[in-house]
Amino acid sequence: MKHILPILFLLTTCIIFPKNVFAAISFTISDPVKKDDYYEVDVTLSGISSDTAYVQGMFTSTSTPSYFGYTWGQKDDWVKYQSTNKEFITSLLPKVNKEVTRKIWIRPDYESKSYKGPGEYFLKLKRYTGGSDGPTGEEAVKTIILDYPLVTDTPTETPTPTPTITTTSTPTITSTPTTQSTPTARPTSTNTPTIRVTVTSTPKSTPTSQKISPLTSPSVEIIEIPTGTPSSQPYVLGDSTVSAATVTVPQKFTVTKPKTVNYRNLFLIGVMVTLISGGALYFRHRKD
Repeated sequence: MKHILPILFLLTTCIIFPKNVFAAISFTISDPVKKDDYYEVDVTLSGISSDTAYVQGMFTSTSTPSYFGYTWGQKDDWVKYQSTNKEFITSLLPKVNKEVTRKIWIRPDYESKSYKGPGEYFLKLKRYTGGSDGPTGEEAVKTIILDYPLVTDTPTETPTPTPTITTTSTPTITSTPTTQSTPTARPTSTNTPTIRVTVTSTPKSTPTSQKISPLTSPSVEIIEIPTGTPSSQPYVLGDSTVSAATVTVPQKFTVTKPKTVNYRNLFLIGVMVTLISGGALYFRHRKD
């Protein structure tokens, strides 16, 4: 009878209470591994009544329990630590399946007022069922060292010295324009004679039977250019206009006129030849 009573008690207890009441809940994380600016841990949950749970990561000082940080959530974005409610838990926090190891990423929030500068901190994960607004009470904790410099609200700026600029006055140069003389229409000269030369020559006889018209006696007009500085204005010579600076007029020249045929002499020679030829024919005819 003494041995039967304990057995009956155990059987009754198992029937009345669920078997998971006696199962211990295990909530463990691995040592944090730093990845760039965040930390990675492996999370394992066992002994829970449901198949899944939710977790939120955070950091806190070892001396003052003030939480800060971010957790990589369901929507592939960083979720900042805050007081939770059911909608926040089920829609944003990462989900962990029972008896399945999963990686969770947590990043420190160095701009939070809860961050006290480089030193020793706790990295924590809290478990949530999603059926209530708060956590269940289980925590997984690891101790780490954060060495990021403290970010102050009003950073001290180093004053930039203002350079002293020394200005050197530049002397003003006043230029006096050179007055150029206005060119005159023609250079002035007290000796500007106009020479007209008429050349007449005896025409040269031409041994030809054609009539040759005598050439008219040419008239040459010579304009003497005065010596001195040439003017920039052109001189007009005949129908051509040229610059006086480039014209050279000779002082003296000789014009040879071709000789014309003297018709009077030709006539007399013809008469003489006719008389001689007639006389010769007359005397020859008488002789015969």
